[in-house]
Amino acid sequence: MDSRMRYELLLHPTTYEQLGGRWVAAESFSSERTASIEVQTGDALSDEASIGKIVDKPGQTS
Repeated sequence: MDSRMRYELLLHPTTYEQLGGRWVAAESFSSERTASIEVQTGDALSDEASIGKIVDKPGQTS
């Protein structure tokens, strides 16, 4: 784990259902791969969303 980043769970504000997550810069740094990329504190580095269900057609819920 890199201490320059933190993982945040994204929760629904009333049901607290997990909606996704993201890696966020905990401090500013330069990328090791290329010196031209500067990451600032608070920058989202990756996002993911939780998918509840996959259905066959629009409007189908189960």
